[in-house]
Amino acid sequence: MPLKAWPVRPKGDKQARAEQVSGLISAGRIYVPDQAPWLLDFRIEIYAFPASRFNDQVDSLVNFLGYFDAVLVKIADRMTKHPLQRHGKARARVPAVA
Repeated sequence: MPLKAWPVRPKGDKQARAEQVSGLISAGRIYVPDQAPWLLDFRIEIYAFPASRFNDQVDSLVNFLGYFDAVLVKIADRMTKHPLQRHGKARARVPAVA
């Protein structure tokens, strides 16, 4: 089954976008394996950012994390709404008990 790809139209420069998602990384919410054939190159590029001229992996990571964070916010928002509000219906009022 082919993967679906869509264009990303980022807002702001790479460093600003990286700063927006740095909290996810700092909080330890991103899993990176201890061993992988690509890991050394990935770490070198991440740690050298923004001073390095190589930043394609940083850009891809930042784009994914921005998308992932937006999806999580939408999911959390849906989970906190009352079931009737999820479907665009008004929530029934419960009369106060005296």
